[in-house]
Amino acid sequence: MPVLPKVGDYAEINGRLEAYNGARQINLRGYRLLTEAEIFPENFKKVSILNLTEMWEELTTITDSFENDLVKFLVAKILQDPIIEAFKKAPAA
Repeated sequence: MPVLPKVGDYAEINGRLEAYNGARQINLRGYRLLTEAEIFPENFKKVSILNLTEMWEELTTITDSFENDLVKFLVAKILQDPIIEAFKKAPAA
């Protein structure tokens, strides 16, 4: 008896993309659940086609040009927060 996937599981599927009543569907022939070592979440997220390093440099250049010292200080603090690394990798970031 095969192990059924649960919500949040990752699986490798074997199937065929077919047309049915004018819509596309996958005719599933088989699957296997992936192990933790085989899962790379970044492969499932939309990411920018632009260079992250260049975009980050542009953002810091813009924030460095702020004339209001309080705003500049606050934005600099936000950009130094440890969560910013996760923000850089987030979809639509």
